[in-house]
Amino acid sequence: MNDLIKLVSQKTGLNEAMSKIAVDMVVGFVKQKLPPQVVSQIDGFLVNPTTASGNVAQNIAQNLGNMFGGHKK
Repeated sequence: MNDLIKLVSQKTGLNEAMSKIAVDMVVGFVKQKLPPQVVSQIDGFLVNPTTASGNVAQNIAQNLGNMFGGHKK
């Protein structure tokens, strides 16, 4: 999540402390709107994105697609 905080800081000009608050608020809001299986995958990705497999993003996308009428595999 540190990479995301740094990116927000660079793009907005906010200091890192304010960027962390902004990221935490947005992530919290998004997580409230998603089903638990997607939230757990997002949490895993945010904690350690460098070791997360490429399948994490694919699994998140598939779960989101299933929410909105996509086909289950």
